[in-house]
Amino acid sequence: MSAELKSKAIHVNALIPSLAPDCAWKQPPASEIEVDEQFAVMTNWAFLQLADSIVLPTPKRPGMMFKKKFRGVWWLGWYGQLLEKNYIEIHWREISVI
Repeated sequence: MSAELKSKAIHVNALIPSLAPDCAWKQPPASEIEVDEQFAVMTNWAFLQLADSIVLPTPKRPGMMFKKKFRGVWWLGWYGQLLEKNYIEIHWREISVI
């Protein structure tokens, strides 16, 4: 990871809500991913633990993480806070595997 990216990196727990303990969704521990405004940096192990989503996964629960390939680039997606009854934030960062 470049020094510039490392200086901007924020631990994923600061951005991604905790996944509810009763959620059966499988994903890597948040400690395996670092994010900034543009990238999500993770190990190959963490990358392989993310569900590969062609469509957005359901049910939509805050804290759920997944990956999606778009035009040859892998993206980390996660659901943020519920905005209203039927609306939830969706965040994206380009994945960089180290």
